[in-house]
Amino acid sequence: MAKIIYQELDIPIEPKISPLAKECQEMCELLLDKYNIFDEGMRRHFHERKLIFYSTRAYHYASKEVLQIITNINTWAFIFDDYIETHHNEREETCEHVLQIGYGNLSPKEGEMMRPF
Repeated sequence: MAKIIYQELDIPIEPKISPLAKECQEMCELLLDKYNIFDEGMRRHFHERKLIFYSTRAYHYASKEVLQIITNINTWAFIFDDYIETHHNEREETCEHVLQIGYGNLSPKEGEMMRPF
């Protein structure tokens, strides 16, 4: 049987985390709350997953503003991906809704959850 040799991986992310990580998490959660994206269970799950830690490790040297933008975009991408994977029947409608958001339509109807953004 052939021997498999694995090449060592060099991951160029320093083992640092931005001192702004906690603040970025809080600001990201406020943004998600502002647009009524999560119910209580989803909010708790999001908080426990600490999705922002990827951005705050990879860009630990970034300014507060830049880090918050990167964190928000990456977090949204993770949330959107999870949503699309679990809501197969709503993919087309969801993608159309996301495009509308991208065009600047950020006004959900009264009581409507603005998922997945």
